[in-house]
Amino acid sequence: MRGYCAASFGGGVLLTPGSAPDVSKICWLAAEHGLAIVPQGGLTGLVQGTATAPGQVALSLEKMTRIVELDPVPHASSCGHATAKDSV
Repeated sequence: MRGYCAASFGGGVLLTPGSAPDVSKICWLAAEHGLAIVPQGGLTGLVQGTATAPGQVALSLEKMTRIVELDPVPHASSCGHATAKDSV
């Protein structure tokens, strides 16, 4: 898997929600069960931010790539959290 290393799976759980409501529900459930969340974005490996440990849940935003809105006049866009800027 791109951007992951062996330490990425120390927590044993990788969740890949597809929407903001899914992320909200995951956060609520993790809090209810005392689990820490390790958010994962672009998975470039530049900051080694994918490492998790037991008691932590990896929350990958890689499926959230939908372009919601493009406004060419102010050069603005509204996109999913994992949308690469090159795809806009």
